[in-house]
Amino acid sequence: MIASFVTSTILIPNNILAEIALTSTPQALGTWSNAPLAIVLAQVRFEPFPGMSPDDLLAAFHPVIMADFPQVSPIHQFAIFFGAAHLDQSPPSPPVLGYDLISDDATRVVRIQSGVLTYTVTSYHDYQRFSAEWGRILSALCAIDEIKGLRLGLRYVDFIIPSDGLVPEDYVVAPIGLSPPSLGDASPVVLNLFEYPRENGQLRIQYGRGFGPPDYPPDLQGMVIPPSGLQARYSAGPSAVLDMDRWVEFPPATMPLTEFSQYFLDMHDDMSLAFRLIITPEALSEWGGNKGNEGE
Repeated sequence: MIASFVTSTILIPNNILAEIALTSTPQALGTWSNAPLAIVLAQVRFEPFPGMSPDDLLAAFHPVIMADFPQVSPIHQFAIFFGAAHLDQSPPSPPVLGYDLISDDATRVVRIQSGVLTYTVTSYHDYQRFSAEWGRILSALCAIDEIKGLRLGLRYVDFIIPSDGLVPEDYVVAPIGLSPPSLGDASPVVLNLFEYPRENGQLRIQYGRGFGPPDYPPDLQGMVIPPSGLQARYSAGPSAVLDMDRWVEFPPATMPLTEFSQYFLDMHDDMSLAFRLIITPEALSEWGGNKGNEGE
């Protein structure tokens, strides 16, 4: 029997690790003064370029963005063999599925794989700046060959760390943070998922409440990007993770960069409105979103 898993590792120099330790503070991301934003991702899935291996992709793509993302980490797929039948066999070399391209401070990561481009950040000022960075990355991909888009996605993850005397459900409207009252007292652990159809896609809202410091969703854990500095705000008691994912899907279609940008802008605007609709007035006030700024 064979089990496989994918991993990406990189040795970050000690001086960079020290800088990350100093900058991983409760400083808020985005334009809100006390925003709960922890991490942002944008992704394009496209028809793979014919005949291009991960190394070919790296050679064509990385030089264009090397100044901003100088560090390179291969993404390997490892296999674990079970049973005596494999004892006499040498383990095969793990295949390289793609590469993580990492900024000097390790707060921004571009992942390039066959048919998938992902941009992940824990340093976020506002969507305009994020969109400009993402646009430069997409233009590097478009320079390789025409892109036939299949799926575009945008994702925001927030850590809800209550102030003294409050609980996570004080920050989101019912029923997002609640367990069914018919089953008894409020459950200390809540996992809720809501999915809303949109034109060509979906808006998914996931809410998880528990005890201990909040962390990235399971599919984002183990990345080369460091933990969110928001965890330093946590001291004790319950916390929650609000995970909002917006995507569009369509048959393979050649897209210019401007069309990609418009899709992402529309998805951002939809998510920004949804975020404001699902948080309470108390959350808006505490997070500094009542100053007329756009938020995330």
